[in-house]
Amino acid sequence: MSLDRLKKARDFVEQKEFKKALDIYLEVLPNLDKNSFEYAMSISEIGSVYFAMKDLKNAEIWDNKFHEICLEGFSKNPEIWREELAQSYSNLAFLNLKRDEFEKSLKFIDEALKLENSDALKLQKAGILKSISNFLFDSGNLKDSLALNEMAINLVGKIDEEFLADQLFFSAVLKYLLKDSSFLDSINRSIQIAKNLGLPTTKQEKFLSKIEIS
Repeated sequence: MSLDRLKKARDFVEQKEFKKALDIYLEVLPNLDKNSFEYAMSISEIGSVYFAMKDLKNAEIWDNKFHEICLEGFSKNPEIWREELAQSYSNLAFLNLKRDEFEKSLKFIDEALKLENSDALKLQKAGILKSISNFLFDSGNLKDSLALNEMAINLVGKIDEEFLADQLFFSAVLKYLLKDSSFLDSINRSIQIAKNLGLPTTKQEKFLSKIEIS
């Protein structure tokens, strides 16, 4: 019965009916074996629901509970709990990024990558680096913004070429503002990748036309 109710909660999450999902999770949780995998994953999913509801305070409480369970499990059986512990670090990275706690977010995602060097986690770290780069850009710190954006580009490689094309364009803009002549290489790479993916290149072409006029 509990497993059926958990499936219903997960269906509600997919439908973005987060309050309904949360009510079921909290109803079912006391009936689950605290040593079971379902118990641990339900705690993680409750944290994710609170996060989706923008309740970061409760998201942190449940993310930390999941993290503690994973640390204990990993200490006893590393191979079984490795992926879950990496996920718990990933959850905490997302949470701290949402709060603009960039240093903590990077620390947690790096811990996740030590455990699971997966493409998904690399993309998550690239997204964090992108967010920090954007923050630095808005603060007028173009040099450091460029450095972090280049880190994101190097990390992603060909994992997500649409992301790569976007960030190459951003690097081109930063390099142009910093009077770095290699901006043309970046924008040409961005255009080529976008064309290969069948994506529009309007922003790149508009940027090139503006700098030619100026």
